[in-house]
Amino acid sequence: TAVQTCALPICLKTGASRDKGLITFAAVAGLSYQSRTNLPTAANLTLHLAHMCGIVGQAVYRSTADPAAIERALDAIAHRGPDDAGLQFIRGADAEVIFGNRRLSILDLSAAGHQPMRDEQTGSWIAYNGEVFNFAESRRELEALGVRFYGHSDTEVILKAYRIWGESCVDRFRGMFAIAIWDAIRQRLFLCRDRLGIKPLYYFQKGSQLIFSSEVRSLLASGLVPRRLHAPCLVDYLAFGSVCDPDTLVEGVHALQPGSYMIWEKGSARHVTYWEVPAPMEGSPPRGLTIEELECQLHDLLRESISLRLVSDVPVGIFLSGGIDSSALVSLIAETDQKLATFSVVFREQDWSEARFSSDVARH
Repeated sequence: TAVQTCALPICLKTGASRDKGLITFAAVAGLSYQSRTNLPTAANLTLHLAHMCGIVGQAVYRSTADPAAIERALDAIAHRGPDDAGLQFIRGADAEVIFGNRRLSILDLSAAGHQPMRDEQTGSWIAYNGEVFNFAESRRELEALGVRFYGHSDTEVILKAYRIWGESCVDRFRGMFAIAIWDAIRQRLFLCRDRLGIKPLYYFQKGSQLIFSSEVRSLLASGLVPRRLHAPCLVDYLAFGSVCDPDTLVEGVHALQPGSYMIWEKGSARHVTYWEVPAPMEGSPPRGLTIEELECQLHDLLRESISLRLVSDVPVGIFLSGGIDSSALVSLIAETDQKLATFSVVFREQDWSEARFSSDVARH
């Protein structure tokens, strides 16, 4: 089995036992790995992919929601959130809504970060997967407007940003996210996906019912989605090895498009694109900058981007393949004050192994 290594942030969750100095690589059990780290040898650590929470939910108009079905859907994504779980039934004027969340705690490890989370002023609810890297900046803006916070999570920032700015709050967020908010004031559901679609969000709509989840298998586990193959997508999968959004292999199941959000209200849904990749201006030089100036600008942008992603209430590590991308990121991290563990998954076959390159970068 081959595993592609990359410069992906990971979280090191310290276990209760501290006497063996073991590292459990939950993501790729059974494969060889190398660890280049200054972590205490007594620490018993478990490695998790960063920010891999999960959400599920159902909204029905003038009908009855199915808590048992959504609980089954939530159980199907238990692997995405080992730290906490929540299921919330919400009764609206003419709608019933259920939110579920599986949480891997990264920011605010206390009960104040529990989801689904309620806005005490509006009665709105949020279930959320991902991280808003600039949440502290948005929080300061909201505090200046008189908004009160009870915890330190980015979840609470998103919920209260929605209270003040509505759907346009996502224009302020830098991060990767899949957001579900039940707007208790306007009696509608808001589903949103980050600009590049880093975080997944799938949905199925039949009549006045909508269900959504971070994974297709979770929708199927609910029992509310017919297990029917979407034949045209099977052709794409066999030809290209994947299916392009918004289609999936399951008939009737769609992915919310990157850079878009959905408003579900009174049983009907509409989609809005809030961001698209800017088209380059043909024939124009890049702001008249020299190559040297562009190099400095790129360095500064990468360093800022990395600094935002190192904000965490648990230790952070990085996958290091030894290639250009991950090596550049490790080098930039080395310019900061943070000491991170690097992890490399390698082939046992020497002809394919990049262990030498990753080891050189880690030692440097």
